[in-house]
Amino acid sequence: PNWVSSNLDPKKNKSVAMFCTGGIRCEKATSHLLNQGFENVYHLKGGILNYLKEVPSSQSLWDGECYVFDERVSVNHNLQMGSFEKCRACRRPISEADKKHDMFEEGVSCPQCYNQYSEEQKKRFRHRNKLVKMAKARGDTHLGSDARPKKMRKLREQELGKLADLTPDMAIAEKKKDSGDAKSSI
Repeated sequence: PNWVSSNLDPKKNKSVAMFCTGGIRCEKATSHLLNQGFENVYHLKGGILNYLKEVPSSQSLWDGECYVFDERVSVNHNLQMGSFEKCRACRRPISEADKKHDMFEEGVSCPQCYNQYSEEQKKRFRHRNKLVKMAKARGDTHLGSDARPKKMRKLREQELGKLADLTPDMAIAEKKKDSGDAKSSI
């Protein structure tokens, strides 16, 4: 909203076209722009990901990879994992060229964030990276729900399965009963 009010004028910019990764942000922005008086507002329905899915690469105008907000980091036109990875320190995308840079250290820094962290922070990042590698060598995942011991994951899945069969009101009551809260959920 602030960028629009600072950079666009519905009297001068009658038409606005935009795109985003999955389409949700553009849908919200379209509504905002129409409410601000813009007459012709267009967005790529379903975002870039839908475009890549629906338009054959031979007919596509898309060039390069698309940044995504998950561990794939980027996807190519076939929606397969792209060539970028994520810096484990700053979480920014990094290319093969970034990984060859003197300032890149796996799990610790990349050329974009090398000077942002203290030596103490880098020491912690190195330790974390060591733990990640140890877990991988064991065939485990270091962080996240997949990292939980199998027994705990199975219990959690059973618990979630029970809740899936409940209506929202029943789930609240069940949760309160499990936590020992005797108050009514109504």
